[in-house]
Amino acid sequence: MIDTTELHGFLLKKLEDLSGISPPGNFTDDGPPDGTTTTHAVGIWLWIKVRLVYEGSTMDRTSGVGGDPYQAHTWYDWIGKTDSAPAKAARPEDLEEWALVKTYYLREYTDVGVWGQQDGRYVERLEEDGTVEIRNAKGRFQDVSPDSLVEVEEIKLEN
Repeated sequence: MIDTTELHGFLLKKLEDLSGISPPGNFTDDGPPDGTTTTHAVGIWLWIKVRLVYEGSTMDRTSGVGGDPYQAHTWYDWIGKTDSAPAKAARPEDLEEWALVKTYYLREYTDVGVWGQQDGRYVERLEEDGTVEIRNAKGRFQDVSPDSLVEVEEIKLEN
């Protein structure tokens, strides 16, 4: 299986850098970013799945004493053939040529309740026959599940 240890650390750092800039107001974290990087063998396919989250609070002139809660979720997916996968990945570029499917998704919760924005695409499902379900998302959400605002796309990878 592919070694993704360095890739995981690189993407955690990238999320930490993004979150310090993206939310409005001053950001205070609740600790370092966290998440998982997993590999799933599905038939002849290998799915590298990264799901990361960074939590904290933001302060602006309308925030209460404790500020507004903030979460950044970044999701990456790479899918390619297992037999041609690189032995190691330290950066996303290490997977770009190999992967037949590459996705990136950012979801930010920016206030109490279900408020925020999302942009990008992510893999929801991979089947042995090469069927890939991709979710496409863009725009703001308020008091609705962000998942209810995605479009579903299905593609079929060729053996």
